[in-house]
Amino acid sequence: MNKTKTISILGLFIWFLGILFYFYECFLRVYTNTIADNIMLDLKINAEQFALVGSAYFISYAFMQIPVGILINKFGVRKLLIVACIFSSIGVFWFGISNELFSAIIARFLMGFGSSFAFLCLLVLALNWFPKKHFGFFSGLSQFLGAIGPLLAGAPLALLMKEVNNNWRLIFLWLGVVGLLLALIYLLFIKNKPKAKEELIFLEIPKKIKSNVFSLFKNIQILWIVLYTAIIYAPMAVFGTFWGTLYLQSKNFDKQTSAFIISMIWIGLSVGSPIIGKISDSSKRRLPCLIFTSFIGIVFSSFLIFFPIENKLILILCFLGIGIASSGQILSYATIVENVSSKLRTTIMGLNNTFQMLFAAIIPTFIGAIIHTEKHTGILSYATKDFTKGLSIIPLLYLISFLIATFGIKETFCRSQHEIHFINKN
Repeated sequence: MNKTKTISILGLFIWFLGILFYFYECFLRVYTNTIADNIMLDLKINAEQFALVGSAYFISYAFMQIPVGILINKFGVRKLLIVACIFSSIGVFWFGISNELFSAIIARFLMGFGSSFAFLCLLVLALNWFPKKHFGFFSGLSQFLGAIGPLLAGAPLALLMKEVNNNWRLIFLWLGVVGLLLALIYLLFIKNKPKAKEELIFLEIPKKIKSNVFSLFKNIQILWIVLYTAIIYAPMAVFGTFWGTLYLQSKNFDKQTSAFIISMIWIGLSVGSPIIGKISDSSKRRLPCLIFTSFIGIVFSSFLIFFPIENKLILILCFLGIGIASSGQILSYATIVENVSSKLRTTIMGLNNTFQMLFAAIIPTFIGAIIHTEKHTGILSYATKDFTKGLSIIPLLYLISFLIATFGIKETFCRSQHEIHFINKN
């Protein structure tokens, strides 16, 4: 058995193909933020109902994570990516023709179902095609390239909306076509693993899925890391998917400017993730980076929410900082993998992603309910004070993640805690 897995051109090409769907999925996750006012007006819904539409995506995404891990073991990445692209496209087409709340919720649910395969399939490709010692870096680099989707779903989408006279339904027609083209590309080119008989990661299907999952909950480290991931990602969903653009519009910025400023979250995440991942891999330490990202989140979110900032440059810096803070959730995947045996790596990443997406559905919906506590005549009647009231829990979330990283999570030194390590005495 050849244990010297190297970074090959073919491996990079296969991994890049996986990035394309992750890029597409991230766009689908975020676009509602940019065209929130158009959707709310067309569907005649309020802030609470809009939050339900957005959360439908995250709920289906969340509950599919453990099944996705099991399905990857059984069918491989290639087949699942093809199916995922088709389901995502169906959801996109459906949303484009939706005229009422329930139909939009079902469409977002289908998008979330298809998208749920993207990130875990990408991590599997990285682990199968590249040396494990580079996993933290490639996890971060995946986030860096995947952030192109949210960036296009920001200011460029706002500009495109202007060009098509706010006909977002036409844009969705073409988005659905893109998903079908991706399915065709995966049918023709994607491969699950190298042909060489190397030691691969996700080949063994656990015989007792239930007992394995329950055994994970007995490990307090797993619980702390899962909670950390879910909490530190939630602000990204709040600002980047639900309320960011409307929040800045309440400060009298136009839609294009608001979407551009919010897109700085994804710039911060895309730049911070590979850098934080590389620093962690090089220093053989996870914990200092997890603590640092939480601290950054406390500082920038507090400054953003509790100070009356209307300067464009300062707002850009704040959202860049929040994006960098959220890179901690990418590093948490490397940390949690190092706390389980190899046969449970797929399952634990699915579990981690499940709770991350559940929080991404629950927290913004809770904030939407706070924003809508007073009677409003329409979306333009939401004032900055309404958003501030709801968003004030964001610094508290970062503080909780900081305490978890400082006092709960133990250092793994970038090594599996279930392997025997030999010490060289020379």
